[in-house]
Amino acid sequence: HPYGSARYGTEKSIKNMNINDLFNFINLWIRPDNATIFVVGDTTLDQIIPLLEKNFGKWKPGKTPAGKKHFPEIEIMAKSRVFLVDKPGSPQAAIIAGQSAPSGSDSRFFDIKAMNEILGGNFSSRLNMNLREDKGWAYGAWSALFEARGQGLYAFGASVQIDKTADAILEIQKEISDLRGKKPPTEDELALMRKNKILTLPGKFESSQALLGYIMDNDVKGRPYDYVESLPEKYQALNSELILKVAQDILRPDALTWIIVGDLDKIEQNIRNLNLGEVTIVDAEGKKIP
Repeated sequence: HPYGSARYGTEKSIKNMNINDLFNFINLWIRPDNATIFVVGDTTLDQIIPLLEKNFGKWKPGKTPAGKKHFPEIEIMAKSRVFLVDKPGSPQAAIIAGQSAPSGSDSRFFDIKAMNEILGGNFSSRLNMNLREDKGWAYGAWSALFEARGQGLYAFGASVQIDKTADAILEIQKEISDLRGKKPPTEDELALMRKNKILTLPGKFESSQALLGYIMDNDVKGRPYDYVESLPEKYQALNSELILKVAQDILRPDALTWIIVGDLDKIEQNIRNLNLGEVTIVDAEGKKIP
């Protein structure tokens, strides 16, 4: 799967790389029949086209076909699993839980992102208010959606004081579960989220670089370039029933992949006692340690 390899490589893969690997990558992927040019600035098509032709007009594709990426559907897990990474002497444990999320082009994605704001997407979110403000176990707790052309990643995490690792895991799981029904989103949470999102929209497009990133992102996701103009109306249309439905459809608190990094002498047994699922000890590259 395209997402199944280390983003920055591994020590072994980098050592084994040679100049031919780089040339092959360029010939396969960095080519005019596999490229889109975006331009943002005080210019017009009549002005920019001659410049593009001058600088890119002689750029020709290679003789081999352009590369194509395939994104096979990832099977949704039926139960949770746990991976532990030992970091002796660490005063904190880093906790991340993850699950697959729909593609960024999914019609529900706006609603999912709105739901995430309430769960862990900002300072006043439930996860942060619980683990930081109420419990005082962490400097911050969060959740985030990582959009992609294929299925994305929905992750939840915090770095907590080492003696509260197991308790924090339960609190994260509880907040995810509660949003699905026991504690549905409130009108106060929705109102705060709407206000923050709508009022911060203009500031997101103050620079040409920001506008360029927005246009490129819309192109990847297959959205219209004027998508931003619809956002205030979309935020105003959100309601608790819609967010609850999305939470019930998307969140899987009992089928998460947990990755915990910390001093295993202090946290391993307590984590095993939670009975979240199969526990595997791995190294920093995810390789199983016997």
